[in-house]
Amino acid sequence: LYQINPTDIEIMLFTRTKTKLRSRTTNHTSSRFCATDNKQSILGGYLYQINPTQSIKSMIPNNYQLTWLPCDPHQTPSKSIIGWFSDDPTKLNKSQQLEIFEPNLEFSELLQKVIATNAHQSPSVQKQAIETQTGWMGIFDKRINYTIRVPSEHTYGLIDLKNGVPVEGSYISMPTHRLLTREGLFKLDPYLEECLKKELSSS
Repeated sequence: LYQINPTDIEIMLFTRTKTKLRSRTTNHTSSRFCATDNKQSILGGYLYQINPTQSIKSMIPNNYQLTWLPCDPHQTPSKSIIGWFSDDPTKLNKSQQLEIFEPNLEFSELLQKVIATNAHQSPSVQKQAIETQTGWMGIFDKRINYTIRVPSEHTYGLIDLKNGVPVEGSYISMPTHRLLTREGLFKLDPYLEECLKKELSSS
């Protein structure tokens, strides 16, 4: 059973961290998969190389777009894009990948909306709630198995519990959560994963 550190609750409730998250729109003239034989990238998402328009080409000479589901990069809704890399991340180590990754605020907001709306119905959240019983319980990223305290960058947010039951509408997002860390791309539990797929498919 893993619970969030009390100091992290203070960070989330009373402060806002500075991030470089932002939303943007990119027009692409042509695009292709970076790995033609294997659409699934090593990051756990789908990676496309896009050619920016001439007006922004000087700022983004090589742009790689990361999505959670396979898609036509010519017709990808902006909220379906996890983020962008300024170079091919498959050729870089984990630290270098993070340095050139720009997360998409619109996707982050959609992800948090899905969790806020559906977390109380997730079987894994409900199971953890029975063990925790009362108080604020962390909703954690599933990208790794935790044997020690869960870092705030891997904590989606908190949900209130009453007698072992998650309270609908009580979820509070954690501003320090990161879509991509050294441990890889974010990962949801199976139930919330299906909820996100449905949301993105309806885009």
